[in-house]
Amino acid sequence: MLFYPYVQPDYFETLDIPLSSGSGFQQWRRQLEPVAIVSQSAARDLWPGKNPIGESLVLDGSNQFHANGELIPQGASYRVIGTVHDTRGVLLDGTDSNKVYLLLPPDRLEDRPLLVRTVNDPRLLVNQVSGLVRDVDSNMVVYSETLDQKLTESPQFVISRCSA
Repeated sequence: MLFYPYVQPDYFETLDIPLSSGSGFQQWRRQLEPVAIVSQSAARDLWPGKNPIGESLVLDGSNQFHANGELIPQGASYRVIGTVHDTRGVLLDGTDSNKVYLLLPPDRLEDRPLLVRTVNDPRLLVNQVSGLVRDVDSNMVVYSETLDQKLTESPQFVISRCSA
């Protein structure tokens, strides 16, 4: 099974997910050719013993269940430009580490949260980010959580802590 999260060009740097080979999305975001970055486990499963850089991958999620309006690949061929280290997903057994990361179309940015990385206390940044957002759209409601808060509030984390 493959998971295909849509991400922004600086996603891996923001979350400190190391690129293990190839290139990131920054130089490809203005290209028309569909490109993808795959997790190391997906690369091993899809191209055992081969370098996946330059390989093509056709993704089509149109026959699977998806929420109304969810962004899904619909038969496009993606060229692999890089690989990244595996990350844990929400499944406790780790079976959701096979990922094909796709570039989020610019017209879908409002569908995604804004991730901000800081070396300082993130609470100090909240007021600054809130002010910037209000400058762009005074009707927008801003709330924030740290990644640690978000992860520890997830049902999977709570269940794993209760069963330990």
